Amino acid sequence: MPSLREIEQTVAALWLNKEARTWLVKRKGEPPECLKNAPPGILETVDKKGVSLYADLMNYGHQDVMSSIYPYCQKLLGKRWESTVDDYLLQFPPDHYNFNRLCHRLSEYFTTYGGTLTDKFPFLPELADYEWIELEKMEQDVAIKTAPHKELDDLGQLASLRPLVNPTLTVRDYRFNILEIAARLEEGKRLGKAVQPERTFVAIYRHPGSHHCRYVELGESATAIIDAARGGLSYQQLIAHAVAAISGDPQQAVVDFLELVEQFQELGIFVGSQEAA
Repeated sequence: MPSLREIEQTVAALWLNKEARTWLVKRKGEPPECLKNAPPGILETVDKKGVSLYADLMNYGHQDVMSSIYPYCQKLLGKRWESTVDDYLLQFPPDHYNFNRLCHRLSEYFTTYGGTLTDKFPFLPELADYEWIELEKMEQDVAIKTAPHKELDDLGQLASLRPLVNPTLTVRDYRFNILEIAARLEEGKRLGKAVQPERTFVAIYRHPGSHHCRYVELGESATAIIDAARGGLSYQQLIAHAVAAISGDPQQAVVDFLELVEQFQELGIFVGSQEAA
């Protein structure tokens, strides 16, 4: 008598694998690899019509949720999108009760199994990551606690205070300018024959006021300031960090740093100031 686990694996293979369902109906030749270890008794008694009906319903749901999370990948791939999603689900079957979670490995899929798609669109893994992270930020169970922030106008404040970094903030170092690629896809514009690599730093976070996900392009120096701020450095220490990183006018570096702090506060990347350790 087959075990419950064997039944589960066989039925799941039939639901997710079109080749397996076709073989079940026609019974020609050897079964596909996913059914090689299936107990014959299960294959003889399984409800073929029921399997096909439920598989169609599942596939519709999978396709729908993948399209809603990855609209730019869908636009880019066009007619190849549906078969790509089907193959993705074969490589990474659903393993979580949250329906959205079945989608979270698409970037990994393109990196590992992308083949001719990533040969043609080498930025696909990063585009999938860019699209997925919005949902991840919206579902992230993190409260954004803000603190008062005063304009930094005396040395005492610079030494005693440090910026409070938005706890939902993630900074991506992309090999391609994903912000521009996404914008062109949104506007229905052609990307051209080849998109050239263009290193781009992007801050991705949930805004403390609107709670919407935001994407902000950063410069390399601004990214370094954020990394240092996460280490708990005071404003004074961060200024020293900024000055050491440039070869230009130190006074201008201080002015630029203070302006950057105010911009980060307005954007919600920094969410206030607190006592430095």
